[in-house]
Amino acid sequence: MVCARARVGGSGWRRRGAMSPGMSGVYVEGMVGMTVCRFCGGVVEGRGVDYCRGCYYRGATMSESSGACVVIGAMVASLPELVAGASVDHTGGGCFVVSARVVGEPGDVFVYVSEYSAVDDVPSDDHPWIVGVYDFRPDGTTRGVEGRDRDGDVVEYRSVDALMDGIRDAVALYRQGDALDWF
Repeated sequence: MVCARARVGGSGWRRRGAMSPGMSGVYVEGMVGMTVCRFCGGVVEGRGVDYCRGCYYRGATMSESSGACVVIGAMVASLPELVAGASVDHTGGGCFVVSARVVGEPGDVFVYVSEYSAVDDVPSDDHPWIVGVYDFRPDGTTRGVEGRDRDGDVVEYRSVDALMDGIRDAVALYRQGDALDWF
């Protein structure tokens, strides 16, 4: 079974135009010898798969039991007043995050969570996740906060419930004005 939540478009965390959608929108019905994507009907460019590049990078190929789908479900159920539009986003280089727009903030403010660079496994002792909140400023700069302890070490969340608490804490820090200039 495929994660229906991850198929919904990205939360918009990447700047407009920063990611090419690939060929996922190409109409292919009736083209001889072409494999059709099982999610969107677009052209499949690789051999041995039944999904296109665009659907892979949007997270459509992840199963219902993947960490991403479990975390998205928890965000939707536990944090509706805090985040909206949770989705899987490709960050480049084969890395993925779950991201969502922070509710009630002007402009482009997002929370992201990941297993450092992946979203395959559910948060656990063997697969801890991290949290961050960041924004895109009108002047092109980005500010943000990461889940860190008093010593400045990254906090790792080892359960879904702890991760939801970490999201709440990171958004609170951001709203208190503790965001740092990132780049």
